[in-house]
Amino acid sequence: MTRLEKELYEDRLGLAGRSRALQKGKLTYIGDQCKKGHGGIKYVSDGRCVECSNDKSKMVNIDRIIARKLDQKRLDDMYL
Repeated sequence: MTRLEKELYEDRLGLAGRSRALQKGKLTYIGDQCKKGHGGIKYVSDGRCVECSNDKSKMVNIDRIIARKLDQKRLDDMYL
């Protein structure tokens, strides 16, 4: 398979690399699997794994909820 054929094949399947996705203005591309074994869909902007980013944002939200509940409990204990 020639380089051109490979590029056309990858482009049809959406497997083009980061540089091609960047040229086309796409937000994500399919690369290698991340260290955690996720599928390989990554952000063009910085190469981060989409699933890892989603997992991290979920954990940050959970931490915020827990912190708010602890703060509320402390206030309730002080004033009730």
